[in-house]
Amino acid sequence: MTAVVKATAAPGAELAQVKVPEPAGTDVLVEVLATSICGTDVHIYDWNHWAAGRIHPPRVFGHEMAGRVVAVAGPVDRVKVGDYIAAETHVVDHTCRQCLRGQFHLCENLRILGVDRDGSFARYVLLPADNCWHNAQGLTPEVAALQEPFGNAVHAATAGPLAGNTVAVFGCGPIGLCAIGIARAEGAAAVFAVEPNPYRQDLARRMGAHRVITPSGSTVSELKRANGGLGVDVVLEMSGNPLAIQQGLEVLHAGGWISLLGLGDARATLDLNELVVLKGLTIYGITGRKIWDTWEKTSRYLSQGLVDVSPLITHRFPLTGFDEAMSIMKSRRSGKVVLMPNGS
Repeated sequence: MTAVVKATAAPGAELAQVKVPEPAGTDVLVEVLATSICGTDVHIYDWNHWAAGRIHPPRVFGHEMAGRVVAVAGPVDRVKVGDYIAAETHVVDHTCRQCLRGQFHLCENLRILGVDRDGSFARYVLLPADNCWHNAQGLTPEVAALQEPFGNAVHAATAGPLAGNTVAVFGCGPIGLCAIGIARAEGAAAVFAVEPNPYRQDLARRMGAHRVITPSGSTVSELKRANGGLGVDVVLEMSGNPLAIQQGLEVLHAGGWISLLGLGDARATLDLNELVVLKGLTIYGITGRKIWDTWEKTSRYLSQGLVDVSPLITHRFPLTGFDEAMSIMKSRRSGKVVLMPNGS
């Protein structure tokens, strides 16, 4: 089969012919109908410091996906041939302290699809049966694949109350854009987006942002001015930029809450006394999705039409168009870029 392979420990990737994997034990074979490119995949393609320390080529990468189960080998009750599924991409051990406490997303021996085992940029992929989520009826493969990153936004945005609150979303990549839609669906009083990229500023408006602000040294005062002179109730920080984290904490009024999901390339140095402790703020560190609580919420938002993600899916390519798809993804003039391995 054709697959996108990180063949060597260097920038780039290649289309290659690899053997179709065979299911064994509790793994099942899934035909990939749609798989989207994530920021993690860009890091692997660019071979940044994180990727160089984590990936062991050759590796088929990609992880956001939806598909259909085509083969089951072992004693599997959770799925059967023909099931239409999406992938929870965090493969957990079920035996560590955090798993035994039900905190599967914090597994101490976590392995990630497309990072620690071959992923979804291929016609077929092996998945543990326990990582298969049954898609709601009516979801297209592109939207079903989007459930994985959308779930990150759900986890971050629903960590605290949104209804009736004013929300500032810092960073409008795909997950930040999803968070805008979630905040609107939950009845936020106003949603402000902070984003430098004009293309994604437009997407933020289409996802429901009441006001879009270009980040600058005066971001805090602009947000307060847009909110009638007041600080906001909620900040959803999706960029990882140290200045954005600083400004997010500054613009929160006393008693507010912030979710930190973005991973930055530099350390943030903060005055916790003034910005957090004396303001009585609540900080949530967000990683992954709660299994399966977040997925249930995600399915409800998408299958019931509570959040329309159609503006977010901006490009579709066959798997053989990977190079062009990655180029568009890296241009930052895109929302979600989706690959269709079956050629449709």
